[in-house]
Amino acid sequence: MQEGKETQEFWDAIGGFVEVQSSEKGGDDEDFASIESMKKDLHLFQAEFDNNGNITLTPIDISNGLSRSLLQSQYCYILDCHNELFVWCGKKSPVKLKNATMAKASNIIQETNRPSWTTCTRVTEGSELAMFKTHFTGNFSEYIDTPESFDKRNKMRNKIAEKKRTRND
Repeated sequence: MQEGKETQEFWDAIGGFVEVQSSEKGGDDEDFASIESMKKDLHLFQAEFDNNGNITLTPIDISNGLSRSLLQSQYCYILDCHNELFVWCGKKSPVKLKNATMAKASNIIQETNRPSWTTCTRVTEGSELAMFKTHFTGNFSEYIDTPESFDKRNKMRNKIAEKKRTRND
């Protein structure tokens, strides 16, 4: 199909025709997405429930940079990169907190009038995405299970299960 000769059926199939804004109206891409401006616009929040059961976000000081050691397994965090949000869920965090943090991140996008293409991605401890890890200094590998740590944890689980079995017998 030749550009400019598209049929109405074509446009309906892809969601409709939209005029492209001029560069003056749309703004300068380099101003919006410069690496330095994105680094300055990072914010990390720890999510937890207050005494009334409402989710609260506590800002974490990242003036010395982001490192994996800031993330604790019993909590969830929101990493706000302005044009994308990551919800990091610790392995020991309650399911209710994980769900509430994800909902809170979605609300942040709406309440702060972010662009419609702003993404919100859930990240699970131990399965961090490369895009998430690029915002951090250091290495995530020290937090990943090794065969030795997995075996040690498995042996401990087996001992606990055996003790429970002998108590019930």
